[in-house]
Amino acid sequence: MSFWDNIRNSVKDAAGKAGNAAKVAGVKTKLRTEMLMLDREINSRKLKFGVEMYDHVHPMTETADFYASDDTLTNNLRPPLITANREIKALLCKRGKLQEEYNTAKVTRAAAFPTKATTIEGKAKNAAKSASLAGAEAKIWTELNLADQNIMRIKHEFGLELFPIFSNLEDSQGWLPTDRDIRAIYDQARRDIDGMNKKKEKKNRDLAVLCETGYVSPEAPGGNGNPQMTSSRPDVFTGGQNKVDSLGVSGTYARPVAVGGQQESSMFSGAQSFVNQKVTQHVVSQAVSQSVSNAFGGSATTTSYTESSTNNKQTGNAPKLSNNDMMLFQY
Repeated sequence: MSFWDNIRNSVKDAAGKAGNAAKVAGVKTKLRTEMLMLDREINSRKLKFGVEMYDHVHPMTETADFYASDDTLTNNLRPPLITANREIKALLCKRGKLQEEYNTAKVTRAAAFPTKATTIEGKAKNAAKSASLAGAEAKIWTELNLADQNIMRIKHEFGLELFPIFSNLEDSQGWLPTDRDIRAIYDQARRDIDGMNKKKEKKNRDLAVLCETGYVSPEAPGGNGNPQMTSSRPDVFTGGQNKVDSLGVSGTYARPVAVGGQQESSMFSGAQSFVNQKVTQHVVSQAVSQSVSNAFGGSATTTSYTESSTNNKQTGNAPKLSNNDMMLFQY
């Protein structure tokens, strides 16, 4: 193996390792981000379950049967529902009072100026009074929004507490809600969450395999089917009318592809092109220097490089060139 072949293989190894390391790091980051997003989606689905379930079951707290029943559904539903219902009722009562205050503030501000002020002093007083009334109105409106957010938060907490209870009963005892509507709400939420959990488990397995092997499989996200590059893999060249040497230098150069039809990475192609250029410059520079020395009768050992188009023989006193060097020299 010639000196330039060693350079080519060294650069190829380095480029392959760097390219694969970058790809592995990118796929790891992508998988971790997707798992975090799935966690958020799972949590959001449980919050939605809480809102749907509370809106459906809260009227049950107004019946006597709800407190007297002893079935599995009621026993598991009663504690979180009573707690959530009590807090939401208190907030609804507060919200009703705030709504009345807000309506009163709107009427007061509308009736504060029955006639327009005609003087500068009157306009200034009206502006100050209007600003004061608008500030009080905005304060009440903010408290109304805060009460609505607290009501929604309690419904979300209700879902986060109730969903694990139902899912644990189903997994451990095969139990399902006896009420048709409650079961429909739960079944839909369970299907959605199970689907997201399966996606998360698959991504977690892919990440574990990636951390263990350091290899991006074709099925992995971002893998694109590109195999890990190593220097021992043979190059396969296709197309072109002239024979292409191992450095890929020819007048009709065809882009190399990996075994199995997969393309080389762009990083390797760039590195190979760089080496080809530098090798060509070096060989041509040696040939020009030798020609100048011969033309002016230099004392250096006469060395000439010629290549026959038929048998590629070499003449002169220079060390024998490899096939790769001869292919480079013709340029």
